[in-house]
Amino acid sequence: MSERREYGAAADRLTLGLDAGRPQLGAQVHPVQASVARSQRLEAELRGDWLRRVQGVHAPLRQQAELRAAGRVGRLPFMRSSNLMADTLTGRDETLDFSDYLGAVEGSEVMGLPHAVVEKQLGLL
Repeated sequence: MSERREYGAAADRLTLGLDAGRPQLGAQVHPVQASVARSQRLEAELRGDWLRRVQGVHAPLRQQAELRAAGRVGRLPFMRSSNLMADTLTGRDETLDFSDYLGAVEGSEVMGLPHAVVEKQLGLL
């Protein structure tokens, strides 16, 4: 997602945010990260299987539809979402893990110039 300029390898941090030079989504930063992602995926599959057996086929389908709807909540592109609705649907609002205090939105350096970020998304820049 980071753009490269003709005069160097630096990304435009005013429009792409301060995390433009950092690893992109899906890039493995730590060896434990893949294990945690795998365990979360397995837990979601087991929860869906349990719901299917207990409540019927409609329950996991309804939960998937609700999670998709929660992912479509609109925010301005320069503001991070807390994902409260998705966390409530998956049960992550009742747990405490590293992302709750180490990955706080207030401490992250992702905000660029709001007008520049919106203009970039609209294709005006």
